[in-house]
Amino acid sequence: MIHALFDSPWYWWSAALLLLLLEIVLPGAFLMWIGLGTVVVGIFLWLFPTAPVILQLFVLAVSIVGAVLVGIRWSNTEKSSSRSKLNQGLDQLVGQEAIVSQNFAEGRGRVRVEDSFYAAYAQAPLEVGQRVLITGVNANGLQVQACLKGDQYENKRAPI
Repeated sequence: MIHALFDSPWYWWSAALLLLLLEIVLPGAFLMWIGLGTVVVGIFLWLFPTAPVILQLFVLAVSIVGAVLVGIRWSNTEKSSSRSKLNQGLDQLVGQEAIVSQNFAEGRGRVRVEDSFYAAYAQAPLEVGQRVLITGVNANGLQVQACLKGDQYENKRAPI
């Protein structure tokens, strides 16, 4: 009776679908690997319909371990390739361009980044509308410098 369950790849694919649906309902990324392993066994049984049960279970074990290893490798490369900006505060603004919203007097002024305004300081005098590059962040605000165009400072006024 139990051997009848292992005669068709459809049983394996149905089990895979059930496991993948359970992964959606109960997320944890564990059932997904078992589900992918059962898909592989279904494909294996489709290619070799007379495979014995013990061989199917062996293929299941190997495919689950393989799926987990591939998943771990993919997860590690995904984490290392994309730097998260979550909870970085103003540090995430470093490298972005901003527009001066208040003239800089004695090295201090204000800049606009997207829809927010920030206190900023710079070495050179800057005027309203000038594009600046955010180079750092500290307790005084954003450190900015005029945007460079080639080797020359760009002194064009940008629309606000």
